[in-house]
Amino acid sequence: SAYSGVMALSRSRPDSVSFGVGVPRLDREARVVTLRYSGHTKVGAYVPCLRPDRPQDISGRRASFERAMAVHLAAEAARQPRLVYIGDLNVSPSVDDVDMHNIVDPSTLRLVQECQVRERELLQTLVSKLGLTDSYRHFHPEPGDDHTWRQRPHGRQGGAASLSPRVPSSQRIDLALVSRSCWATSCDILPWTSSSDHRAVLF
Repeated sequence: SAYSGVMALSRSRPDSVSFGVGVPRLDREARVVTLRYSGHTKVGAYVPCLRPDRPQDISGRRASFERAMAVHLAAEAARQPRLVYIGDLNVSPSVDDVDMHNIVDPSTLRLVQECQVRERELLQTLVSKLGLTDSYRHFHPEPGDDHTWRQRPHGRQGGAASLSPRVPSSQRIDLALVSRSCWATSCDILPWTSSSDHRAVLF
């Protein structure tokens, strides 16, 4: 019943499926599903968001999830080196993957930037330890129209819908990270739709 639940659809039946990362207080939110096939393993996740106005979360809920996920992914990689980690990881890999033009208050901008630095440090630690690669950026090295999440305008300001001035207007946070032994042939981002504030990653 949690809003954060993750679902996986598969054309072929996996050998086994498990949910969570083995930490009950984190797994209650149903954020992780792992599908194990004979030739590879896929881990789908919806990583908790780190709010810029609550930077202490980096040593709390978000950090706890990241540590548990790192242990889970390492265990899966030891069993099956061909590993895919995919989902809304709630982190833009670099400054080129985020648009903050709507944040004009200097103190708010500083909080958001500091928050993103912490998020990226966690991601890069995970990627380097497991030898994972950002598949989309591998195939599309030049930043462009590739953000996968955007704010939906809300409220009215001067008669027009406005964006929140406390979070970036758009980011590339839906990622497909793959091990070198499980290389992809392509990775693309599909067009926006009216039904979601995210774009699908075709991997």
